[in-house]
Amino acid sequence: MIKDTELTPLAEEFDQSFRRNFSRYLAPEFDLALRRFLAKASFCRPYSVSVGTAAVKLVDYNPLRIRVSIYNAGSATVYYGAPRKVTTGSAGDPNAGFPLAASTGIIIDDNTGEIWAISGSAAQDVRIDDVTLESL
Repeated sequence: MIKDTELTPLAEEFDQSFRRNFSRYLAPEFDLALRRFLAKASFCRPYSVSVGTAAVKLVDYNPLRIRVSIYNAGSATVYYGAPRKVTTGSAGDPNAGFPLAASTGIIIDDNTGEIWAISGSAAQDVRIDDVTLESL
């Protein structure tokens, strides 16, 4: 649960007003999503992962995630996706990952589940910046 002290003063006022007037009509998941949107991030965790020819997990599931940035600092394309069996596969492969070329990155502003990656080359350096509402 997000503590009210993690909200900005304006967001806290909005949150309290929203809870008084509308919370009984909406699912608890919506309340969490709204609080994630209004709250300030309280924890940023940068780290790196070596991605090779076997799928590795880049990002764990965290319901309090605000944003995750993924940057391929390696020399070969890295493919990322949700399933553990993500592949470098071609068209028609249901587990084919989304390509992330060398020296490029992506920012995902929505909460995601786990993100896995694989490459056709060994030891690709992938940098992660995981921003959440509380420390992991």
